[in-house]
Amino acid sequence: MLYIYVLPATIWKHSQNASYPKKLLKIIISIFLTYFISCSDQTKNINETFIVPNLKTKPFLPVNIYLPFNLIVDSSGRIFYYQEQILFGSDDVVEEQPTYINLRPKDIIQIPSNNVEEFIKLNILSNDNSEKVVAIALSLDTIKSEPLSKIRMMFQDTSNHVKWLIRKVTQEEKIVLLYKQKNENYYPSDIRWDSTKIRFPTTTSGR
Repeated sequence: MLYIYVLPATIWKHSQNASYPKKLLKIIISIFLTYFISCSDQTKNINETFIVPNLKTKPFLPVNIYLPFNLIVDSSGRIFYYQEQILFGSDDVVEEQPTYINLRPKDIIQIPSNNVEEFIKLNILSNDNSEKVVAIALSLDTIKSEPLSKIRMMFQDTSNHVKWLIRKVTQEEKIVLLYKQKNENYYPSDIRWDSTKIRFPTTTSGR
């Protein structure tokens, strides 16, 4: 980035020459400053920190914790993706105790960090506007993730028509993702579930 420091010096040198157009100098300096600030902003956005909001006091959407598209961010900032069949109704609320959804390791896909934007375009943005509803689940209360920063910028682009929220990872997501990462056999009946953090329906069926 040596040119960043050389350019101002060069401009200053020429400015001492009375024949050098003052107006042109102002244009060059303006362009340089705009470019420099833009680069700084891009770096800042890529390294931003994400924090889990307080769902009790500030629900983001009047829907269930699980949404049609779900992204899980692990403690190292890697992004995982799965879909869930959700039927929206007038009585939908933000659940503090998520329902058991029979999530399996095979349902979860790791998004390649170097191809996250193409993945989001193909699997989420390509859907109808009414279906582009996404839950981003953080494994920690505070996480830094470059791939997630890229995703946030895509979701904040109003032309993409994405509705999204950030929440804490559920007990089921956390356990199933752990089994996937360890590549171990997963049997829900063997898990010692915390009944204060998950609600089981009267009957469950496999996927």
